[in-house]
Amino acid sequence: MLGKVDVAAAILEFTIKGESKQDLETKLNMSADALEEYLVLLKSKDLVSIQSSDKKHLGAAMVRITKRGIQFLNLYSSMNMKYLTVSK
Repeated sequence: MLGKVDVAAAILEFTIKGESKQDLETKLNMSADALEEYLVLLKSKDLVSIQSSDKKHLGAAMVRITKRGIQFLNLYSSMNMKYLTVSK
């Protein structure tokens, strides 16, 4: 079972090259409401930027990871490696 931090990290991974909200919903198998909740949180922490290209098509807004988001993702990955690997 994934926790909120794991879901946030997954969103950040998908936004490295930029993704539309609709594509994120599909790739993450999330409802629009659940994704929006995470995006509001990630944006408030300056981990993603959201650029709307057309106000009529809000789902087409592009979501991109920020430098701070990349730092978070690197930290998340190193923590997973440290605590999930088996040591002798």
